[in-house]
Amino acid sequence: MEWLGDERGRKKKRGSGGEERRKCVQPDPERARQSWRRVAKGPHGKEVRRQLAALQEAVCATDHLDPLAEGDPLALFAQAQRLLRARQGAERLLGPLLVRVQDEFVWRTLGWESFEGYCENRLGISPRSARDRTWLERRMRTLPQLREAVKSGKLTYSKALVVAGVATRRDVDEWIEKASKTTHQQTEREARQKRDRKDRAAGRLQIWGPDDAVEVIEAALADMQAWSKEAVDEGTALARIAQHFIRVWWPWIQSHSAHADPARYGILMRHGGFCASPGCSRLAKHAHHIVWRSRCGGDEAWNQVGLCAWCHLRGVHGGYLRVEGRAGELLLWDFGKGEIWHTRGDDDVARGPPP
Repeated sequence: MEWLGDERGRKKKRGSGGEERRKCVQPDPERARQSWRRVAKGPHGKEVRRQLAALQEAVCATDHLDPLAEGDPLALFAQAQRLLRARQGAERLLGPLLVRVQDEFVWRTLGWESFEGYCENRLGISPRSARDRTWLERRMRTLPQLREAVKSGKLTYSKALVVAGVATRRDVDEWIEKASKTTHQQTEREARQKRDRKDRAAGRLQIWGPDDAVEVIEAALADMQAWSKEAVDEGTALARIAQHFIRVWWPWIQSHSAHADPARYGILMRHGGFCASPGCSRLAKHAHHIVWRSRCGGDEAWNQVGLCAWCHLRGVHGGYLRVEGRAGELLLWDFGKGEIWHTRGDDDVARGPPP
């Protein structure tokens, strides 16, 4: 059993209060200027200056917003396009820049005491985002097809991060093609299934979660092993903890679910408990009748699909989303303006009409 307390398997140091211990001392301005001059004169100074200047130019695009455009839809649309281009430009530069800052210890040269402190306090980027960006940039160097997919707009950065975690040189093209035709949630689910199959074949269990949760689970495993009359491994200890949890909480679960409709519960949980609308990550709260009850639609399971309140009330009944078909078999989602998605089964989501 392998316990992964932080994203990408990196452990973080925490203080007694649970806060991450990072030295974020502000550098002396004069010392930073002198250090930057040394960096600028170094062998990679020109490239670093170019990347920083381009990044700053992209970020500064937000300083030129026109407040008078609020009443003009076309002007607002033009501003949104400019901001989107600025963000895309900044994202393309951010990964290579962070890798260079980390590998060449630019943060130390500029007077900062940690890479995380420099990113969080100077660049305004959370340590986790900085780690994800540097990790993805290194994976893109190994998988150049992934970089081209992001550059061409075929994949978003969030999808690229998921694909980079499971793809190899042999199947990266296949993963890119699948991810481009489905949602981020579907891509993440398929990647998780692949990791689970690989872990089961190796007899390994990986649990991802916050450090605090991992520490609680490790303490519970240690207590279970200490109180057991015979020696037990971590897997057996975890199974016994799960059995104990069910035995203790089962009366409460029964008492609170006695008034719930089992059929409705099954409909809401059909998509893993989440909204079935493609691209939505909210919890399913409403059971929508595909053929509306006002149009003689019945309560059969195939005629109901779990949606969040927004997609149900604002999307479907607001006229912005239309769903047709049979739940659990084939559903067509029409978002208007030619954007069509389809769902086969319960969670096989793909862009476009079914082939």
